[in-house]
Amino acid sequence: MSTSRRKLKKYISSCCVTHTEPTYEIYDEIHWNCNFVKNQIKKKKLAPLFFPEENSTKYANFTCSICYNYFPILNKTHCCNKGICSECYLQIQPKPTTSSKDRCPFCRQNNFKIKYNFREAMPKNNKKKTNKQQEQKEKVKLARKKERELFETQIQKIKEKLLLQRETELKKGLYDQELKKLREKEKLREKNKSIFLLQKKQQEQIDQENNQIKQNQQSETQSISERIQRLMSNMENLSTEQRIQLDDLMLQQVLRLSLEQN
Repeated sequence: MSTSRRKLKKYISSCCVTHTEPTYEIYDEIHWNCNFVKNQIKKKKLAPLFFPEENSTKYANFTCSICYNYFPILNKTHCCNKGICSECYLQIQPKPTTSSKDRCPFCRQNNFKIKYNFREAMPKNNKKKTNKQQEQKEKVKLARKKERELFETQIQKIKEKLLLQRETELKKGLYDQELKKLREKEKLREKNKSIFLLQKKQQEQIDQENNQIKQNQQSETQSISERIQRLMSNMENLSTEQRIQLDDLMLQQVLRLSLEQN
């Protein structure tokens, strides 16, 4: 027995009762023969009888279009590919029939038949991979790596060939044009460099002038402060002119300090 058939047998035994009648969760009774239903399931012509789920967390993609319950797998109609569970299908077809006069409940076309792909219903195997599977995986990886390396070498050869063709095409007029462009770029670079040096020199001159002005201002401020101190040391013996001179010096000193702070 193959693996798929073993899984199918286990799946049917867990979803379809093997005693007198199968268990139904949606409808109270069914008109089909129980043995016929079991044989249809074993022949993979009908989906197994599952317990319906009202919550879509498990089987969000498998919804019956009649009872709107969720199942691990559904039957599909041939005409419009609608999903229908086995219980609803058995209720729609009250007795086994293959008549072409049966109409589809969804698209209302004749020759209502269903299909069931049991491979979609197989549960996923969460066991660890065997050594053989790992070896096959490694072989596939090595083969892909070799293909990638071969592809890269071929791409490299194509690039080298294109470069050689490019070099030959750059002779005569193309080469002169490229050389002219490079010379123009070099001239522009030199021009920008000279402009930058000139601007730098001008900035240095401005900085020197500013420093010289600051030094002069500091010396003048210092001389004014010294004169103020001398006059204030002999405040009692100052004449009117000297007092006026002292006031002027103090005013100058205040103005200079305010300018320096700003």
